[in-house]
Amino acid sequence: MPPSHDDPGSPLLLDVLRVVGGGIARRLTPDSREDVPVGRVTILDPLEPELAAGDILLAVGVDARADAFAALRSAADEAGVAALVVGVGDPRGVAGAESSLAGAPDGGPGVYLRAPWVSWSDTAAAFRMALRGARTQLEAPETGIELGDLDAVAELIAARVRGSVTIEDLDSQVLAYSSTGGDVDARRREAILRRRVPPERVRELLRSGFLQWLSSTTEVVHRPAGEGEPERLVIAVRAAGEMIGSIWVADLRGDVEEASAALRDSANLAVPHLLYASALRAGRLHDATAAVHELLSGEVPPAEAASRAGLTADAAAGVLRIGLADGTRLAGARTRLAERLGALAGHYGCRVSTIADAGEVTAVLSGFRDIDAAGTGLWSMAQSLGDGPGSREMPLVIGVGEAAPSLHTLAASAESAAAAFAALRWEGRSGAARLDEVAEGAALHHIHRLLRGAQPPVATPVDRLRAHDAEHGSDLTRTLDEYLAAFGNVTATAAALNYHPNSLRYRLNRIQEISGIRLDDPDSRLLAQLQLRLMPPA
Repeated sequence: MPPSHDDPGSPLLLDVLRVVGGGIARRLTPDSREDVPVGRVTILDPLEPELAAGDILLAVGVDARADAFAALRSAADEAGVAALVVGVGDPRGVAGAESSLAGAPDGGPGVYLRAPWVSWSDTAAAFRMALRGARTQLEAPETGIELGDLDAVAELIAARVRGSVTIEDLDSQVLAYSSTGGDVDARRREAILRRRVPPERVRELLRSGFLQWLSSTTEVVHRPAGEGEPERLVIAVRAAGEMIGSIWVADLRGDVEEASAALRDSANLAVPHLLYASALRAGRLHDATAAVHELLSGEVPPAEAASRAGLTADAAAGVLRIGLADGTRLAGARTRLAERLGALAGHYGCRVSTIADAGEVTAVLSGFRDIDAAGTGLWSMAQSLGDGPGSREMPLVIGVGEAAPSLHTLAASAESAAAAFAALRWEGRSGAARLDEVAEGAALHHIHRLLRGAQPPVATPVDRLRAHDAEHGSDLTRTLDEYLAAFGNVTATAAALNYHPNSLRYRLNRIQEISGIRLDDPDSRLLAQLQLRLMPPA
């Protein structure tokens, strides 16, 4: 039996999709029903398929264009599955998936196409969070507060504890706060204005062990005033035992014990609202990310994607490509980078939206006054990022794209930013650069990509030398590389390798005997340099 509409634990598919947003998956079957109850999100195991009524089924590895998909959809329909989420692997296959479904018989569960830039693990996490958030809408206690209205929750709790309340997420972002009188302590004021607890303050709380203590207890924590620290009551908000946020009370106007009891009793009021608001924010973030991908790929009209990404379609724009100089993933540094980009965008009067790809960040900036202002602003922002806080500990590589008159021509800016970024990486440099400033590195990197995996049809002198080194444990290939890099200057090569010039001349003779290379022939030298620099061993 499908989940009942009267079951308070079974939200409708349309409620779940509303929370997910359009950035994770889009509907391929426009006539399918969405007013069906949902019970769980599950992943298909083709060897042991377990299809149940009310499932949102993630069909990993099943191509909507394949013949097997029709059989799966029929079985899912018979089982009462609420929705099927599929992929096509190659984004160019989307049109094929749409045409195959257009000829399919009516009825059956709705089919949704996973965005090609969203992994299956992220898709599963997003749908599960959305289901959890939608379910809380049905389970929320009767308070007269619309689900997700955390400001109203903060006001209600503030009245009960007789103090000023802020609600924070696990990243110390201020999600909501109650109104307060004129006498507000500096720490609360700064956190509210920033909508985030200042990073230096978070570090202090971590060093003191306060945040660790808060995360380990279910009780209200009272921190008395003293040594410049204002008084606070704090409690962790938990769902199924897992901490999902915290409530902070300042400016207490009553008895501490009574306020602590009221806070303890009120904390559960925030649980459904915090879960639902978190799921909605995640959905909006995914939708904005999808919109930026669509802008860069030209899949949808810029005006439509720009509104979802929070950008300005018809104003001058540009792209920055950002990553760490050592090639590692930005990971935890992405949050700080996003904050820094947001602050710089505010300073230069533009808007920014970012996406992460392969551990790097692409930032789209729009809203500049004109194309000249865009060019100046992009360069100034890149330099500020490269010279900003933490740049010595974590040097950045920043490719600066050419300024575009509007988002309609953004693709060229994205391409030039990516090429400049790759050239900086190729040259082993950090900092910011425009494409014309790293033209040689960009050209070499481009040739390297064209030659990737290519091998000459016959063994070359470099191939023979590499084979000799592998068999005998010698390093004659390195000697040849240094010699060619020094333009055949024996003195300079000997100094670089710490050899006597006569020893180097002996090694160069051995290299010619073993490999057959003619060091006095320009073509022979050119081929050797191409292989040594651009074609790694197979």
